[in-house]
Amino acid sequence: MHFLWGIILAEGFTILAIEVSIMRLLMPYVGSGIEVTSILITAILLPMAYGYDYAGKHVHNMSLEHVRKKLQTNFFIATVFMVFALSYHVVDAFYLLMSYLNIHNHLIITSLYASIFVAYPIFLLAQTLPLISSYFKEMAVQAITGRLLFLSTLGSFLGAVLTSLVLMNWLGVSWSCWIITLVLVIMLSMVSKRDEFMQYYALALSLLFAFMSRDSLMHQLGIVAQTPYSFISVSISPDGEDRMLQINHSASSIASKHHQFKYVQYIENHFLHKNHHSLDVLVLGAGGFSIGSEDLTNRYQFVDIESKLQAIAQQYLLKRPLNPNVTFTPKPAVNFLRDTDIQYDLIIVDMYSNGHTIPAQLVTLEFYDLVKSHLKETGTVVLNTIISPTLQDTYSRRMDNTLRTAFPFVYSVALHPTSDTSNMIYVYQPQGIDHAVYTREKAAPSIDKL
Repeated sequence: MHFLWGIILAEGFTILAIEVSIMRLLMPYVGSGIEVTSILITAILLPMAYGYDYAGKHVHNMSLEHVRKKLQTNFFIATVFMVFALSYHVVDAFYLLMSYLNIHNHLIITSLYASIFVAYPIFLLAQTLPLISSYFKEMAVQAITGRLLFLSTLGSFLGAVLTSLVLMNWLGVSWSCWIITLVLVIMLSMVSKRDEFMQYYALALSLLFAFMSRDSLMHQLGIVAQTPYSFISVSISPDGEDRMLQINHSASSIASKHHQFKYVQYIENHFLHKNHHSLDVLVLGAGGFSIGSEDLTNRYQFVDIESKLQAIAQQYLLKRPLNPNVTFTPKPAVNFLRDTDIQYDLIIVDMYSNGHTIPAQLVTLEFYDLVKSHLKETGTVVLNTIISPTLQDTYSRRMDNTLRTAFPFVYSVALHPTSDTSNMIYVYQPQGIDHAVYTREKAAPSIDKL
């Protein structure tokens, strides 16, 4: 009977591991906002609830052999679904299909993906507890219910913790997802007889998933790392002179003798190259360390949650070690700011997790107050945002409102003023802020111009 307890433990593990993995796989495309998370949690909990109820209503009419066959079928179908649902290639193709169909709303994309690939297999896996309970009719209902819920919850705990903190950091996202399919195959084998081929078909599908997820194939696609936070890829021009680093399918940095992102060029020309003395510069959001990459004068502190960025940038983008005047701290920006009391001459905030999404906790007044607390009296804060230059949408207007509230007298520059969206550079310099206004009683603009 111990293998039955193992199935319950594995069921809890797979359900939470699937939830964590789907969140991670979709993040580069739809972001990690609470609204996306709530949709995916709903796509797990509702099918689970229905699965418990559905199996509970029917299990009392089933023989033990019928129960075994039902578990076998459920595990096989769940494996087939997960081989597709957890594949990077399928997620990417699904997003391209949505773009082709002109569906760009991230909530709709998330809901469709969860409905097609997640809800049904979770419904099947949730039936495991009521079905397994039929093997323990000699035990009191209260005892078996408590034991099953304990093991399922323990498995869920292990699925959430091991997947996010251990497997994705150690093996990467694709291999972590392959382990989920392998656990499902093991569950299927535990309820199958040796001459039943369903388990071997499932194993073949799992091995195909592993083949498609191998590092060599990912590198051919340009993906050099899959971490709990990012898909990181590098594209190289045919002559090898231009190299672009992409994080979550969005251009992050470029190494080229002839090209440079316009916002990086603007920051360097206006705030780094015009100084007659060296500056202490804090860059929140390392990207590919392209800001000031040729500067040996100023002192740079880069901060990014992605710990592998330095090694990746040195190997694939810069093709050299970081300059001796550059320090990198792999840490969440909020934690870094709270843990240090260092003041900086220039703080550059460039915190995009992909081309259009800043993590929600990094666009708040509270975060910007933390940023200001590390600015010298004569210092400057430069913030890169991607919004409508004419503030045509709610996000752009509220982003602008937030920055102007957090940084009084901030000024903004649209680098692509005629586009629907543009890099908007916001600049805050507290020195010389003047709150005086002209009134009928006190109006002397001609004198003030002297």
